[in-house]
Amino acid sequence: MDNSILAEKIRAFLERNPCDLGAMEDLFGLCRSVDDQEFGHRLNKEVRRYNAEALRHGNRSQIQALLDLQKRSLLFDAPVELDSYLRYVEWDRDREKRFYLPRRKVLYPVVQTLQDLMDDKLDLATISMPPGTGKSTLGNRAGGVGAPADL
Repeated sequence: MDNSILAEKIRAFLERNPCDLGAMEDLFGLCRSVDDQEFGHRLNKEVRRYNAEALRHGNRSQIQALLDLQKRSLLFDAPVELDSYLRYVEWDRDREKRFYLPRRKVLYPVVQTLQDLMDDKLDLATISMPPGTGKSTLGNRAGGVGAPADL
């Protein structure tokens, strides 16, 4: 069966059963097994969307398994997506020692700009923000996933 057809069947099932952990695992397994990496990473974003919905409304007994799937999903995208990388590296860090997650709402546009640089959508980007907002720290952490070191 074609991977896109299989993905559509799993999506249709998840639309009817949005908290089904088995179907989410199946979709995540498909993400990891396809040859087309771009397709796999697009599907993985859907896995995280279904997973987030299940975490909000799902069965309390499945929370740990859903969190585990969310963590594995972030790890899968981490080599190609800066936001996933930054979220993954802070997953097990103490709340008071986290840098990115508490500032994500403010720093996300900067992360997207850095992602565009890494994806060659931009040749140059300038970031102008007040001192102490985390630009340098973010640039240093982005350097770990292929960004230019002199951000």
